[in-house]
Amino acid sequence: MNILSYGEVNLRFSPPDYQLLEQTNQLTYQVTGTGVNLLTNLKAFGMTTNLLTSLPDNHVGKAAAAHIRKYGIQDTFIYFNQHHHIGSYFVELGYGNRPTVVTYQNRLASAFCQAEPEDYNLEAAVEANDIIHICGITLLLNEKTRTTALKLATCANKLGKKLYFDFNYRPSLNTEHSHLFIKEQYEKILYKADVVFGGIRDITELLAISVDTSQPYLSQLEEGIRTFKQKYGVQTYVGTNRDYSNGQHLLSGFIDGATFKVSQKKGCRYL
Repeated sequence: MNILSYGEVNLRFSPPDYQLLEQTNQLTYQVTGTGVNLLTNLKAFGMTTNLLTSLPDNHVGKAAAAHIRKYGIQDTFIYFNQHHHIGSYFVELGYGNRPTVVTYQNRLASAFCQAEPEDYNLEAAVEANDIIHICGITLLLNEKTRTTALKLATCANKLGKKLYFDFNYRPSLNTEHSHLFIKEQYEKILYKADVVFGGIRDITELLAISVDTSQPYLSQLEEGIRTFKQKYGVQTYVGTNRDYSNGQHLLSGFIDGATFKVSQKKGCRYL
């Protein structure tokens, strides 16, 4: 099974030992991104993984590509351009009652955001893979990434490849656009998608699908997914439920394909 994901590569910088940036002059970094994380995990299950992205043609970009190869992700569809920057952000991990704080750099100047749709051989990328995954963040960055994502989705439909779409909605990246604009961009891909990853808030808040809030949470989720699938023609909706009980964060998965199923809750360190 060959899987292609279109998404941005980022450098994640973190202070050690739950410190704040102002408390240390040391940072560790990771090469990350939704597509990178997804493909790294799928590689562990024996799948062939490919990343479709653009990196700067400099030492930082080449180092990022080397890390991606170390993760076992193929670099056939990684492109380099003359824009000098790579997306980056700082994560100050929460501790106790202090929340985790994420601070983005100017990611709109990155090689990924500045790449033109024509810079990619989209048809070759789709032909070489069985499943095409698109991260929803690409719809929120700028017109270039939106256009590339939509062209990739159209190509996947044309060539009969399964299209997987991840909402990955980030309010912090939407200060310049209205709710209506964002909803319209997502719907352009939702009507093309076979499988969608998301949660209840994507359905009720972003897409404004109504559910009976007097019902238990899982009943609301099942109702919302049913309406969502009927409206957009999506085959399967997958996501996670987050809960907090007795001082512990809990996580469970759900999938709505032929039937609606929810996994057992598992404790996790933090969400």
